[in-house]
Amino acid sequence: AERSADDTKKLLQRTFSYFFIVGSIFYLAIALGSGELIRVFTSHFGAKEKYLEATNLVPILALAPLLYFMATQAGLAALLVKKPEITSVACLIAAGINFGLNLFIVPIYGALGAAVTTVVAYLVLGIIIYWWVGKIFPVKHDWRGMVRGIFYLAIAFALGSQIRLDQPVVSLFVRVGIGVTVFTSLTLYTSNNLTKTERDKI
Repeated sequence: AERSADDTKKLLQRTFSYFFIVGSIFYLAIALGSGELIRVFTSHFGAKEKYLEATNLVPILALAPLLYFMATQAGLAALLVKKPEITSVACLIAAGINFGLNLFIVPIYGALGAAVTTVVAYLVLGIIIYWWVGKIFPVKHDWRGMVRGIFYLAIAFALGSQIRLDQPVVSLFVRVGIGVTVFTSLTLYTSNNLTKTERDKI
């Protein structure tokens, strides 16, 4: 309440970048580390190897909470303009789309189809909230920088996923470490997601 509208918009611009960077680091840790973590449980604690089949879905499923995490930033803007119903309506629409897609896709593709429809639903949720809030309280987010950041995220995941060492504990830390290091390095030195002052502080 103590900020001007312009100051609030600038704050939302910066937090948008922070949300993406932090969320992407957590995504890489989960997507790259889950399979190795299950290998640790199967090799050291007697867990069934059948669980390893499910780890192929984790990189897809982990996108859903990342997308939701990004959508919450627009949800905060909706609260600022006293329009919390935007988030509620967007959630209902996304849930309806998810339900409808599941009726057609899950019988054909099973668990993979359910994972994909979940990601699609959260993507729709984010698009609706940002579009709707943007009409009431427009914030100039760096969408081009976001696309570049997604490209860096894909590179980091691709490089990390190529690593598979015999020792699952070592493999876990190496995969996650390389993925996070590649993403943060590209973000810090080759993107505009952070300002020069923010880079210097980091």
